[in-house]
Amino acid sequence: MKIKIDSSVSNPESIIKKLESIGFVISDDATLELVERNSNFIKVVNDRMDFILLPINEIVSIESLGKDNYVYTKDNKFLVRDTLESLANKLGNNYIRISKSTIIERNSIKKIGPSFQMKYKLLLSNGRIVYVTRNYYYSFKEYYGL
Repeated sequence: MKIKIDSSVSNPESIIKKLESIGFVISDDATLELVERNSNFIKVVNDRMDFILLPINEIVSIESLGKDNYVYTKDNKFLVRDTLESLANKLGNNYIRISKSTIIERNSIKKIGPSFQMKYKLLLSNGRIVYVTRNYYYSFKEYYGL
């Protein structure tokens, strides 16, 4: 079985050897991904195309635009190579999905306003405006007691 490893461990060789010894093949093009959940960082790409480790607690929102995913902090925007689903698994309970293409930090909402057809318009702490779509409307409403 082919798997991809996503870990912040500086030397994952011992993990790789153990997995290979029981029959796993480690490959970047695998459909299954082994993700480290206890990491406090995600790998992002800055404007100079350098990989950097961004602390998860600095993330205000994540948005998927076509094939590109962007992480927004209070002051910056970074490209991230992970899929939105993979990022959602890494973030933990402080983050909530509000649409098919957007995840936000639960405490980053400054203002909630109504929008048309069972949607909410949110103003985030970094000044961005995002929308809760119909598919996520009821779970959002229930979580915030609206």
